[in-house]
Amino acid sequence: LQLPAPNVLAWSSHSHVQENPVGAEYVLVDKFPGVALESVWDDLSPASIHKLMEQLAGYQDNLLSRTFRQIGAIYYADQAGPTSTGPLVYTDGDGKEIQDTRFTVGPVINLNWVKSDRRKLECDRGPWNSTMDFLHAIVYRELEAVEKAEQVPVSASFEILLGRVGYRPTKAKKRRVGEWYLKVLKHIAPLGSPIDRFRFWHNRIGMDTIFVDARDNSKIVGLTGWDHSQVAPMFKQDVWPKLSDWAANMDEVDGDDDEELVVRSEEGTGARNFERLCRNHSASKKLLLLQESSEALEAKRFQQCKFGSRIKWAEEIFDDAEAYSAWAFWLMRTRWRKYMPHVPRRKAAYPIKISRRLERNLCRDLQRWRDGADLMDMVSSRLDRMPIYDHAPVCAEDYKKTARKLRKLKKEFVAKGLVYEDTWPFDA
Repeated sequence: LQLPAPNVLAWSSHSHVQENPVGAEYVLVDKFPGVALESVWDDLSPASIHKLMEQLAGYQDNLLSRTFRQIGAIYYADQAGPTSTGPLVYTDGDGKEIQDTRFTVGPVINLNWVKSDRRKLECDRGPWNSTMDFLHAIVYRELEAVEKAEQVPVSASFEILLGRVGYRPTKAKKRRVGEWYLKVLKHIAPLGSPIDRFRFWHNRIGMDTIFVDARDNSKIVGLTGWDHSQVAPMFKQDVWPKLSDWAANMDEVDGDDDEELVVRSEEGTGARNFERLCRNHSASKKLLLLQESSEALEAKRFQQCKFGSRIKWAEEIFDDAEAYSAWAFWLMRTRWRKYMPHVPRRKAAYPIKISRRLERNLCRDLQRWRDGADLMDMVSSRLDRMPIYDHAPVCAEDYKKTARKLRKLKKEFVAKGLVYEDTWPFDA
């Protein structure tokens, strides 16, 4: 595939001391001769950024030239364990089917399958032969996490604060959302479409995984972060590069006229942040537009439509607020018969029955969740920074100042009865 991956010197996929004296899984690789893109990004010219995106687009076009039979992670044949199902089979760019006995497809190992103690769950981790088996396994994994947990989290992303009448998730509510997913997935997944093809993808293209030449910062010398790579339907891959964390629809930015974006921003620190955000966002979109194949671009557009976003949030049933997801299922009824890209029109009736009483309860939960989210936005605005629920780190020079502000905010919010003292998540 002609990818600038690091040369692996040694590795172990075993964590038992008997088989691995280190006692943990590890990979030892050569050090790239260049520097991380994040260290030079702000000084790059538009021409250099365009050249970088052209190189990345070429690498991703190489990845898009292969399709696979199964969903999972790629292993050496003697390392996959009992779940592997024979040699790796893929179709190359010329349409020729190839068997490679050196490798096989085995269980997935990316972050979604190990975070929040998911690694301890006894669940189906693949490989899978069909998209629906894969999607169902994700939901069953989340339901298993709910059942095994002593207490379900309010929000793993710190997206809400708990007040006197704050939203309270329960296992029953999370189970209900999981059961609804199982009913609608076959109707909203882009089965049989081009973005349903099984592709091998990097999934962590970003500032910290791209290494560039120290003298010529427009030349890529290496890509790291391959631990998140997997074979999966394209619509389930993370196609949007981590050059921008912008959650807005990518088509709201043209991606070529940065000056126009800067003029629209406000003055001050917020304007500089917005300018950088737009610059990064336009680079991310440029990468998708430069690819010869439109598959990644179409996958991103599907991920941003109503059905695509629902499929994405199935990964977070255990961790995040099901109040929003449950209400989204109610709203889905209104779009059930409408066109969605890559998804056949639905002839069957909406498979979820929601009574008027349940509708009122869903609306109440959503409002309480929004109240908690509004409190979190108040914290962000008082800190004069981007929303803090994205786990963004605080610069070392700002740490003490930010900690003082948070202690003051905690005292103020508790005194006003806006939050409970023992649920304040930002003690330092």
